[in-house]
Amino acid sequence: RVVRIFRWLTSLRQILHALVAAIIPVLNSFVVLLVVTCIYAVLATEMFATISKQYFGSFSESLLTMFQIATGDAWASSVGRSLVDDNGNMHGWAIIFLVSYV
Repeated sequence: RVVRIFRWLTSLRQILHALVAAIIPVLNSFVVLLVVTCIYAVLATEMFATISKQYFGSFSESLLTMFQIATGDAWASSVGRSLVDDNGNMHGWAIIFLVSYV
């Protein structure tokens, strides 16, 4: 019966075909985003593990932190402030790293 409904509703069939055709490009975009995020997580672990172990101590913590930065989930108040030294200055390479990722 469901198949018969799709035969009658050509507009619904066109919408379903468009959704199926869009799945591959969306998955490709997701894979590219995942690869870039993993690369930045590895770099962040190497660069910031000694400065901020809470956010960059391991690859999984760095990956979660990079996801938090990508989504804009209050990362400036938590992640950004953890990279500031005792004098209130952030290292230039940390700024370049975060701005290039965002």
